Amino acid sequence: MAFGSHKASSDTYNAKYSKLLGQIYLESEAAKSVLGAVPDEVKRAGFNDKTSRDLRKQIQDGGGLFDGSLEGKITYFAVNKGIDAKGIEREYIKVGMRTEVPNAKGELKPATVFLSVPLKSDEGLSLMHKLVNAQFGEDTKLSMFAQMKEGKDGRMYGNHTVGLKQNGETVKPVLPFPNEEREAMRAKLKSEGEDNEDIRKELLKAEYKKTLPQIEVVTQRFESYREERKAAGEDHGHEDAEGAADRQSASQEEGLPNEAAAQDRQKAVGDDMSFNDDMI
Repeated sequence: MAFGSHKASSDTYNAKYSKLLGQIYLESEAAKSVLGAVPDEVKRAGFNDKTSRDLRKQIQDGGGLFDGSLEGKITYFAVNKGIDAKGIEREYIKVGMRTEVPNAKGELKPATVFLSVPLKSDEGLSLMHKLVNAQFGEDTKLSMFAQMKEGKDGRMYGNHTVGLKQNGETVKPVLPFPNEEREAMRAKLKSEGEDNEDIRKELLKAEYKKTLPQIEVVTQRFESYREERKAAGEDHGHEDAEGAADRQSASQEEGLPNEAAAQDRQKAVGDDMSFNDDMI
């Protein structure tokens, strides 16, 4: 089941993508309790089918609102900083969507859901590459999920995928560099004796750096969309409140104009800690 609506929202919810669940989930006390109790060794092991099934069932049985995809209209975008489950400060992509969420009786009610995804992650960068070709205010289905896949070292890994459709059509990503360039970088790092985890992290850093201009493109498009909707007299109170809260919590550097903010992000490319996996 996916949440879906085009109506004006009356409630707001926060959502995240959990690598352990392999799906999007709406934040709730039940979800927080279940995910917070996951042992460190399970987190380190990462996604696998059995773990994800068990955790999903616990969240559902505990009354946590949960779903794998969001359907509605994208009406908000921001990139800001937040603290993850490990206490590490990260950049997050925040996407707001007008949709519907079931209440305590199971009835679908209009709502705005704000989905936050770590930018410096495979799934965060994948989402960013697709948002470049997406349009605000259009019928949208956003899915995030994981599947087990064999890696180049022969081991099985959780492969995290982002799907984005608008008006029934798949939104194609704008890749920051060709796959051939990525494979050449991988081969060079391997020849230098780097292990697989270090290679993965270096490729992620390179992709992040080349993705930064896309953030500015989508930010400017969102600002234009908001001005148009404001002029048309539409009610975007929840999005306005979220934007005000994001600006209030932002640091002085984040409040700089787009060009200066982009330069600040470039300086942070070498921050290894912020590239660590956020499993929860």
